[in-house]
Amino acid sequence: MRAGIAVLAKHLADTLSGGGVRVNVVAPGYFDTGRVHKRIEALIVDEGLNRDAAIHRVASANPFGRIGTADELAELVGIIVGDRARYLNGTTIVIDGGSSSLVI
Repeated sequence: MRAGIAVLAKHLADTLSGGGVRVNVVAPGYFDTGRVHKRIEALIVDEGLNRDAAIHRVASANPFGRIGTADELAELVGIIVGDRARYLNGTTIVIDGGSSSLVI
């Protein structure tokens, strides 16, 4: 999580909220994306792991023992941008299955 992004989002939320604009940050952990695939490939090349072992290494960093799905991330974002979250503004939501040590 980049602190500068969270600070900027909070500033923008404070500045723009009077005009009906909400600004929030979603801070994802490991999800089944190209970036994670590159991490897995790097483990295969750099450490000589086979694909299953590399995936297990990445997934085991999460308390759920798995990588998040794009659908899980999309569902959260869908809620945040919709009317159900109309009072949510200027916040950072970490969605990482509990793997980070960040406490807010």
